[in-house]
Amino acid sequence: MQFCRCAQYSSTAVVTLVLTVNDARTIILATAKFLDKSETVFLLESRGRILAQDVIAAVNVPPYDNSAMDGYALRAADCAAGLSIPVAGIIYAGAMPELLQPATAQRIFTGAPVPQGADAIVIQEDIAIQKNTAIQKNIAVDGEAIVINAGVTVNIGENIRRAGEDIAAGDVLFSAGHRLRARDIGLLASVGMNCVAVTTPLRVGLLCTGDELLEPGDAPQAGKIYNSNRYLLSALLRDLGCEVIDAGIVKDNLSATVSALRELSTTADVVISTGGVSVGDADYVKQAVLAQGKLDVWKIAVKPGKPLAFGDVCGTPFFGLPGNPV
Repeated sequence: MQFCRCAQYSSTAVVTLVLTVNDARTIILATAKFLDKSETVFLLESRGRILAQDVIAAVNVPPYDNSAMDGYALRAADCAAGLSIPVAGIIYAGAMPELLQPATAQRIFTGAPVPQGADAIVIQEDIAIQKNTAIQKNIAVDGEAIVINAGVTVNIGENIRRAGEDIAAGDVLFSAGHRLRARDIGLLASVGMNCVAVTTPLRVGLLCTGDELLEPGDAPQAGKIYNSNRYLLSALLRDLGCEVIDAGIVKDNLSATVSALRELSTTADVVISTGGVSVGDADYVKQAVLAQGKLDVWKIAVKPGKPLAFGDVCGTPFFGLPGNPV
């Protein structure tokens, strides 16, 4: 079945024109497809993952009108200069307040729900306590009375964060395809999400070609160089959240190169090779690709890096990178 898939491509399907970088990018992006594979992960494990679907808020943030400051919940109409306003309760964050009666105030803390009947919060720095006939600068509590300081104007809605002010239920928070950052995860947590649907990691097959390559840790040998590309590309791909299928080093041999590319094409979403895409006698990658696929891009107008190839192997997208790590 795999062989039949490969056989539909002609070995003559290769672009010989040297393309500009922009033209090559246009060709590559025109073939890109969104992988319709997803999984659900816990929010704490979602950093760097790509959303598989739009995320829509199910709740308001804040979920209720709440105080932006420590102070007193009251009616703006009751805040005439010099008027004594009795304090009839204390509202802590996380507690549900009682109904505010006209011409009274309730002590309130930042984040606490605004009681029904109140339409403003006056900050504690703008009030004084009335004890008997004396006015003292302090914090009034239940059973005491407050007086608004001279020159202070209290307006309706002052220091109140309205329900849904930051996020309204039904808002699209992020669109499919968005890569989640730390601050995005905090936003999703604020609307109560503990799991999120993300695309499965892109599986990238990676192979390096060249008889001259040694692995780091091997003893130096005459005419040999250490394989830095394998480690660079593997790290870059993992930084992007990809799953790397590492085929290691493939010798400069046509049969071995054909076999390695075919095997990777059956398990990977994308195949990347390094080396062997130029015009040397031992550059077998191009021949191996054309034997079972096609090339849409071969050579771009940039140095170093001219022998950049793009096409497919048995229907799997293929990128051929030059061996020069520069």
